[in-house]
Amino acid sequence: MAKIHPLRLPPVFRSRRPWLLLLAAALMAVGFSGCTFLRIDVFDGDRDPLRETVLEGEGRRKIALVTIQGPLRSASGKSGLRSQRNVVPEVVAQLKRAAEDSNVKAVVLKINSPGGTVTASEQLYHEIKRFKTRTGLPLVAQFMDVAASGGYYAALPADTIIAHPTTITGSVGVIYLMPKIDALMDKVGVEMEVIKSGDQKDMGSVFRSTAPQEARLLQEMISQLAQRFVSAMALHRPQTEPSRAAIATARIFLGSEALELGLVDSLGFLTDGIAQARTMAGLPENAKVVAYQRRPPADGTLYHTPGTRQWTDALASANPLARLGLEGVSAGFYYLWLPGTLNQ
Repeated sequence: MAKIHPLRLPPVFRSRRPWLLLLAAALMAVGFSGCTFLRIDVFDGDRDPLRETVLEGEGRRKIALVTIQGPLRSASGKSGLRSQRNVVPEVVAQLKRAAEDSNVKAVVLKINSPGGTVTASEQLYHEIKRFKTRTGLPLVAQFMDVAASGGYYAALPADTIIAHPTTITGSVGVIYLMPKIDALMDKVGVEMEVIKSGDQKDMGSVFRSTAPQEARLLQEMISQLAQRFVSAMALHRPQTEPSRAAIATARIFLGSEALELGLVDSLGFLTDGIAQARTMAGLPENAKVVAYQRRPPADGTLYHTPGTRQWTDALASANPLARLGLEGVSAGFYYLWLPGTLNQ
């Protein structure tokens, strides 16, 4: 008679420690995630509709608090199990909700962003300017920790800009990021053979150093893009003309310095920004303040920001670049204060 051998599971599945079982199950799930019959969509609330959340106040007339949070990118994406939303459509969706509600009498842009790609920053600026032109609603920009480069650009159409005394802002300029791995390839004995139709076809390649002529061409492009930023500032903030030399250095400033240079109109906290919007719209002190969120918190406040990226610390720490907020930064032109991405 044939001997029947019992099924033996790997030791991890015979463990009495529940966390080991959960870890093993998670690893198996990730291993199968490439199959068409299984989709892992952890911490992804993109499919949830925007819901209006009352943050404070009462009555029929409202102030809409619209949040611009994190690096501005041209596309959404995922890093492992983390969801990264495209800030531009998120903000446009919130502005659309505000424009469709006749009870919304003013909007406060709560900005906490170091900027991002040139295209995403310009798209956001265009949409906010378009919203302002279409609705005519009072628009207040309230700066939080960081509102630099593209984050500052987005605030230009506002009627007034308020910064915290400790806000980091400015960085009015363009940066071209170009990773290089040619030295590493030389070390490991790997090379990339390129056959091209023109001398500059692979300009900006990560596989070789930049030729002097290419550096000049890139600098010309940077200057053209920087001029777009400067032109927008001249349109919305003509009072910065005397301070142009200091601003042109593309350095960052604290809120008090930004006030002296004309980059912002006043210093204050988020509550001051809300109060300013109430005054501009002729609303009472207890007027309702609302936000549009996909997953409203149980106890919403003015400071509870709808996330543009959702993750857990444990998952984020597994990827050092993700922890630094740099996984979405690739070669290209940016209205960006790069160190600001580390805290987003």
